[in-house]
Amino acid sequence: MGKVDVIPESEAVVLLLRLFGGEQQPRKLAGQLVPIVRTKCGFGGTRPWFRCDRCRRRAAILYLATGSGFACRRCLGLAYRSQSATAANRAISKARKLRERLGGGPSVLDPLPGKPPRMHRQTYWRRLAAVITA
Repeated sequence: MGKVDVIPESEAVVLLLRLFGGEQQPRKLAGQLVPIVRTKCGFGGTRPWFRCDRCRRRAAILYLATGSGFACRRCLGLAYRSQSATAANRAISKARKLRERLGGGPSVLDPLPGKPPRMHRQTYWRRLAAVITA
């Protein structure tokens, strides 16, 4: 992997959060200054990134943490749903996707679908074999 050139921080954005209370509570406005850093792209130009206030790493997306402002997913300990799925759940998900590619429904209890019109026979048999082995 090549070296990434980071252009020094010279830009920033203010992320504003409006907090709405009940009828008796006034609205509150909270803001957080987030620096923008840029990296050089391979074919010219630059790409902007947010700089996380907690870890100082660059991030494409910042998430709102309850009571502590915006931060990157690593600082907030966020994970993708697939990272916490069991092996059985991943296998069921894979089987559902393969069935849907054949034109069937997502239920693994339904009978296997027939060959869809305009699909090559060889493609159908290959995908059907993938469903059966999944």
